[in-house]
Order: sequence, then structure tokens, then C-alpha cells
Amino acid sequence: MDQAIELASALSAKILLLYVVMEKEVPRGYEDIHGDSIPEHYYQELYHRATDELAEKIHKAGIEFEGMCGTGDPKFAILSTSKSREVSYVVLGVRSFRHPGRFRGDGNVAKQVIEGSAVPVIAIP
Repeated sequence: MDQAIELASALSAKILLLYVVMEKEVPRGYEDIHGDSIPEHYYQELYHRATDELAEKIHKAGIEFEGMCGTGDPKFAILSTSKSREVSYVVLGVRSFRHPGRFRGDGNVAKQVIEGSAVPVIAIP
């Protein structure tokens, strides 16, 4: 995230902090009064757990940002959001760079985003 903050600062750019949650069964405790699950509340909690510390870091750096929670296929969510929001760059945190052999797999989200993006992608290990 430090590199994304540095890049945004150098370019006087805004950060769109997107966190994608895979759709899954919602645990107990996220139901309305009728017992129906409310996945949005669960997904938002996961989003905040994953991004609040990053959001604070961005805020302290004085960078304008917007946070978004997407659901479903991460590759699709990242590519469609980057297109609809007309972003200039996609910056990804990439765990598989620590294990280069894993980056070659077709199921690798970072690889799929790099291959499918219409804008430059910066992959940060």
C-alpha cells in the first residue's frame, strides 16, 4: 500500500480502495428480524476488517480516496470497476510474486487482471 500511496501522491491522484469478497454463505448473526440473511452487512464487515487500517494510512498521508466493497469474482469486479470508474492505473498487492511458480496458474487473479486490463497494472509483492 505504501507504493500506491506514493504513486497517488506523485500523480496528485485519488485512490479507489476496492476490496472484493467472494460470495459465500452468511454466518448466523447476520439475519433480519424474519431470519433472512443479510449478506451486505456481512460483506461490509469483512471489507472494514480488511481495509480500515489501509484507509487510515491513506487518510494520514493526505490522499483523497474512496472505499468500495465488491462481491463475486475478483477478476471481474476489479476489471469492471476499473473500466466503469475510468481509473488510470490498477495497483494490486500480489502474494504470488513471493512464489513465482504460482503466478503462472490460470486461476491467479493478479495474472487475469494483468492480462485483461485496458489500463496499466502495477503489481506489488
